[in-house]
Amino acid sequence: RVRAARLAGLSKVPAYVRDADSETMLEMAIVENVQREELDPIEIALGYDRLIQECGLTQEKVAVKVGKNRTTVTNFLRLLGLPPAIQAGLREGDITVGHARALLSVNDADDQETLFGIIQREGLNVRQVEERARSLQSVGVTTEKKKKPAASPDAADTIPHRDKLEIQSFVDLLRAHFATQVQIKPQGADGGGRIELHYYSADDLERLVEQLLAS
Repeated sequence: RVRAARLAGLSKVPAYVRDADSETMLEMAIVENVQREELDPIEIALGYDRLIQECGLTQEKVAVKVGKNRTTVTNFLRLLGLPPAIQAGLREGDITVGHARALLSVNDADDQETLFGIIQREGLNVRQVEERARSLQSVGVTTEKKKKPAASPDAADTIPHRDKLEIQSFVDLLRAHFATQVQIKPQGADGGGRIELHYYSADDLERLVEQLLAS
């Protein structure tokens, strides 16, 4: 700010002096970060999610803090429900937020990824993706899935329904805590398995490592 003020020919630095505790400083840092122009949609969504999970803000309060309306905040947060491959496509600019919203209208994650592949191969625009999404929802299953042979159930499929719900609740808790995509994959009948945390940049990896070591 001092350098910028000097370059602008100002004799005083335009700034506010505020007393803030560590929680308020975290909130201010996240708000400042999500307002940077070069952020991709997933980085923005993760920032909003951190404000909710780590700072205890509601979506309405997040909207006020970042100068957006609540619908915009909600739409960004919904992007975190997309499969990791599609989130990566958003980060890399393979698809737009409009494409992603159309994909969110498809309930099944496999169908979402199938349609994502079609977008990449055929270069579909948003309106075309919306039409394909409506077709998928009306049919209920993709052509590709119809052609797949019946697969033997894996370990996750053999878990009782109540346990599946418990595992999903664990996934939700971990995703909220780490502000990233999380997968829990049961393996075998002894209750073992693995947990996968997704990261999308070197900085994101460093953030996750710090959180894990602090746990």
